[in-house]
Amino acid sequence: RRPWADGLPIVVASALELAGEEIVDHLASGLVDAVLRKPLGPNDLLPVIEELLAARPPRPQTAAVLPAPSAARPAGRVHLDVQLQSAREYMVEYSDNLALGGIFVRTFDPLPSGTEVSVGLTLPFRFRVGALTLRGRVVRSVCADSPGARTGQPGMGIALLDMPEDLKVAMDAYVAGYRAGCIANAPPPPLTGVLLVGLQSLLPGDVRAFLRRAGVSCARCAKLADAPVAIARVRPKLVVVDGNDLGSDPRAAVAPLTATGTRLLVVARGMSEELSGEVAFLDPGEPHRLLDQIAEAVELLQRRATRIPVKAPVVCRRPDGPLNGVIDNVSLTGVSMLLEGDCAVGEKLSIGFKLPGVGDELKGQVSILRVGRAAGEPPMVRVGARFEALDEDSTETLRRFVATSSGMRAYVRFSEAEE
Repeated sequence: RRPWADGLPIVVASALELAGEEIVDHLASGLVDAVLRKPLGPNDLLPVIEELLAARPPRPQTAAVLPAPSAARPAGRVHLDVQLQSAREYMVEYSDNLALGGIFVRTFDPLPSGTEVSVGLTLPFRFRVGALTLRGRVVRSVCADSPGARTGQPGMGIALLDMPEDLKVAMDAYVAGYRAGCIANAPPPPLTGVLLVGLQSLLPGDVRAFLRRAGVSCARCAKLADAPVAIARVRPKLVVVDGNDLGSDPRAAVAPLTATGTRLLVVARGMSEELSGEVAFLDPGEPHRLLDQIAEAVELLQRRATRIPVKAPVVCRRPDGPLNGVIDNVSLTGVSMLLEGDCAVGEKLSIGFKLPGVGDELKGQVSILRVGRAAGEPPMVRVGARFEALDEDSTETLRRFVATSSGMRAYVRFSEAEE
């Protein structure tokens, strides 16, 4: 430790130790004076750093050398706006997943690896640096159908190729001051409807505390053999399983759970194998990454249940003729509609409809779950139906429509694992 560090809180001293000599020499005396004049907490330190940085003469910026574009994937330039909508979202999404080396942006249209991008990054108010334009390169592209899209959330990892030194110091100080406390202080996403199976000793303490504060509504099971009975009793939306006791054949061990149709996350050390679209292995050695993936799984469940109000014509076909009508609302799992004619619960119909702003017709098969007489004209019936099978293109189109129409905040992840 340098001699001047004795006058600073350990959080700020550690952050400044990582900075360059020139920045440290400029900030050290001013920070020590500020701390000695008035006791400062972590919330007060960053504004002081910002004021000192603002008073520092600007240093010339050197241009970073871009790596040569991949011959197989020619580079093209795009502009990518990354914005965080409020300080509360910043606390949850940005500080808990920040990496100075790069960002991971969730998108249904990831760019190819090697693509050069111009990242328009708007930081929250406390940085007081305004909008920034940084250069980056796509280093990882995760498509919707690739094994990396574990929770149906594709995207791309972007390595930042240059960043102003002043911004690096401010961001590094913020992370150093809040990283340890962000899990304890940030409001967690709702995790009701989660069943934990034998995870008392495996999950890190901060993850267990996170789940407790989130209001886990299902009783914990001591062993995997009891899980099917518990699932049938409480009907959880998500099951998190201790994977260390699965033995040599994990597929056979979790087969009784996958048959229930419940989203399944298996926490096991040293395992990263994807069993299927509804089963994923998580590593408990990376608690922040583990929280990310649990939260993503819950968000996906919420998104599946989100109903989007629409008014769109629909045609349901059966052997004795078509039923015309209008869609009331749609989700990833089903549709509510008004039909001109009668149908019965359990009946299966072929369906075709167009969503607003979508050019192609969506086609597939639905199963009728409920039928009720609609108010108004007698011939109309209100029908709730579940999608049994949609065409591959229709499934992707519907997912994009829900993701862009639901009003849910798009995930923009800043994870230490994505560089």
